[in-house]
Amino acid sequence: MPKYGTREWQQTPGNDPRRTVALIEAAEMWRRYGDEDDLLAWFQQAHTARPPLSSGKTVAELPDVPKRVARPVVATEGWPPVALPGRPGWYRRIVNGRQVDVQSRQVAA
Repeated sequence: MPKYGTREWQQTPGNDPRRTVALIEAAEMWRRYGDEDDLLAWFQQAHTARPPLSSGKTVAELPDVPKRVARPVVATEGWPPVALPGRPGWYRRIVNGRQVDVQSRQVAA
């Protein structure tokens, strides 16, 4: 069976069922995998050997990486209480306009 778009396919008569089958197969392959050249390039890139992760630098060794600064936990009016990191079972909520830390059994009340 001629492959869609090849010279053999182009020379096949228009009423030949093999021509239609090749067209449908090509459309189905496009639907599944997209452009054949892009698919082949992806396969090539996916099978390229890469250095192991352990050969790279750690975050501490990277001089230009900005260090993350922790933001304070702030409860918002109309939202559920916010869990406090490092304090299991404690939440921050707003009570009378103030930020208040409460234990989990007090959250629902």
